[in-house]
Amino acid sequence: MAGPMRKDAGTLGRRTTELTGRHVLIWVLGFFSVVFAVNGVMTYLAISTFSGLEVSDAYRRGRSYDAEIAAAAAQDARGWTVNLSHQAAADGEIELVMTAKDASGQSVVGLRVEALLKRPAQAALDFNLPLREVGSGTYRETVRLPKPGQWILELNAYRDQTRVYRTQNRVFIR
Repeated sequence: MAGPMRKDAGTLGRRTTELTGRHVLIWVLGFFSVVFAVNGVMTYLAISTFSGLEVSDAYRRGRSYDAEIAAAAAQDARGWTVNLSHQAAADGEIELVMTAKDASGQSVVGLRVEALLKRPAQAALDFNLPLREVGSGTYRETVRLPKPGQWILELNAYRDQTRVYRTQNRVFIR
């Protein structure tokens, strides 16, 4: 016959503690402290990187919306074919190239072309870049961007102070 059973045989030397109200309170306060700290950091980062202001004068831009629609219709009626490309150049620079042909396939010359490079959520990095005409209907410029990543490239072409072409593309630059 085996010897008498010991009462603490199931614990094997482990110290047992019971869960009290104080333990639950400490866990709950610790959990919510972490949640509030993370929310505070995320709020600070969100506010410090983007002011929320997309357009400086929304009222006037809204009033000129009909003119923008008419300009887009006139642009479509011209039937131009515009190709825009960007490729890596030397020393981390990017070369922007635009070629333009009219509806009959002839090169469009004599334009003043401006590229507006906008960084989503970081308006402080936005800048204008004029493209120079380097050949018949080809406009080009090389630029070093302050940061790689997503950029919004808005291209405007003017003839005699009148905008005759506009496009906006989102590009990823390494």
